Order: sequence, then C-alpha cells, then structure tokens
Amino acid sequence: MAGDVRLTQIARILGISSDSDETAVKAAASASPDRLADALFREAADSDDVIDTESAVAYMEARLEYLSPLLPDEARDVIRSSFRQRVKAWETAP
Repeated sequence: MAGDVRLTQIARILGISSDSDETAVKAAASASPDRLADALFREAADSDDVIDTESAVAYMEARLEYLSPLLPDEARDVIRSSFRQRVKAWETAP
C-alpha cells in the first residue's frame, strides 16, 4: 500500500507521522478509534452534503468503507458507535 492516500489521511487525523506504515496506522487506529470518530463527525458536520442525521450516518459509512482496509474491525465498531452517539445529540438539540 505504498503511497496509499488513506495512510496519510488516517495518520494526519491521529497525529502520527505521515511516513507511518500500514502496521503503525492500524495500531494507532486501534488505540484511538474515538479520535477517528470525532474527526469523521467534524468532517460530516462541515460537509454540504450532510443535511440531517441520516445523511451524516451515510457519510460516515462511506468514509469507513473507503478507509476500512486500514481499520481493524474493532476500531470500525467503536467508530460507528461513537459517531452515532454524537449524531444523536443533533436529534435532541433545540
């Protein structure tokens, strides 16, 4: 996966070296899935395509699909759960 932009994206989000290899990125993702969820939530909130909770979840799922080769299953599960908790706050906001 040399030159894989997904490595660079996840490394940037997690604040690790952009020269990190796949193993290092996967380990960092496993250690900080909530940080990834927060970053994806902020991306969704900033996206013009996200207009409600349903489109926010669709956005997150599309990003996870794209990034999934570098995310362990457990990290994806935590990201989904954490992201959905953040989005749920939109439903209860006045």
